[in-house]
Amino acid sequence: MCFGSSLAPLVQRTVIEDCIVTQPSPDSTGTGGCVAMSIFSYGANSLTYDGIIRNNLVHDVNVGIGGIGGHIWGYGSGSGVALLNNRAANLIDTSVGAYAQGIYADSYGISNAIVRGNVLDNVTGYNGIGVTNMVMKDNIIHVASGGIGIDFYGQSSNMAIQNLIMNDNVVIPVSGATNTTALSFYPQKATATVRGNVFQGSPPGYDLAMYWAYAPYWGNPGSQIQWIQWKDDINLSGTQLNYNFNPQDLPGDEDSIVFTPTTAGWYRIASASSYAAATIKLESPMWAGYQTTDTEFWFRAAWNTSPPGEIVESRRGSMYWPGNGQVSEARIAADCNGSVFVDIDITNVSGAYPITVTAKGPNRPPLLISPIALTNSPCSSTNITL
Repeated sequence: MCFGSSLAPLVQRTVIEDCIVTQPSPDSTGTGGCVAMSIFSYGANSLTYDGIIRNNLVHDVNVGIGGIGGHIWGYGSGSGVALLNNRAANLIDTSVGAYAQGIYADSYGISNAIVRGNVLDNVTGYNGIGVTNMVMKDNIIHVASGGIGIDFYGQSSNMAIQNLIMNDNVVIPVSGATNTTALSFYPQKATATVRGNVFQGSPPGYDLAMYWAYAPYWGNPGSQIQWIQWKDDINLSGTQLNYNFNPQDLPGDEDSIVFTPTTAGWYRIASASSYAAATIKLESPMWAGYQTTDTEFWFRAAWNTSPPGEIVESRRGSMYWPGNGQVSEARIAADCNGSVFVDIDITNVSGAYPITVTAKGPNRPPLLISPIALTNSPCSSTNITL
């Protein structure tokens, strides 16, 4: 450890504050690496009283070529420790096998930790495993190229995440960064409340990554991942997260996309394997002829029935001006090969405005980030005029 309080089963009233740590001396080239500041207490019988790390700065530390060996972790967090209003900047990994992280909590059994109001800039952000009763709130993480913003890992039952609260964090790539993932969530067992966060990755990384076999969804009743609440978590476009797993495992019960049609005709807005059911809301600003798109329809569909299901208009527009705006029809469609789709018919693109599409319901199909203009008719469909 570069600086701070060492590991212990019991730590009482320890405070690290108003400190600055930067590149260690040239002889700090061992393979072990270091933690700039930490208060660690962990394990089933551990307890920390009033541990606080606050208002500190760790900056400009290189790991690998031209820097220290092993790793650099800006801050280490143990049971009962509050990490408040700290900053880590430019912790750079310059060698394969080395790594640089803003906050590290890699000992399962950590409980009652608070990570709030920290700014992690040009780093790999938070790394944790097996935490209980943890709060992550109001943190800003600018993820370095190749990094992960918030990383919960550990694919075994003794590394469970319990009663995690993760609210109002902003996790985005640093300017120009590639291959970043905002949230990587890989525990086998977890209970978590995740609300009001911005999760933005950069290709070929993801906004949200999960291990598909553990993901909670209607086809996986054995999943031990329980989202107490997943709500209002978006990316920088304010829409559905980009993910790496089965599309029908998306957490929460609502997603949105925004697109601007360029040609009139049918557009595919959602796709699912086997079957799906949801309410779809369509809305746009004022349209040509004083018409506004503002309507909803409900459907349920299965690929192996003909027609593929049922669809009904569930709410008509709330605007004074009559008309249906851009969208004149909707349909559920099947390809007769195991998939179902939701399509809408755009009647006019003169002076086009963006259309917001929102899907609601636990069995909703994943929306297409970029809806597809269609040229061929589906194998079978059920249509409705809006």
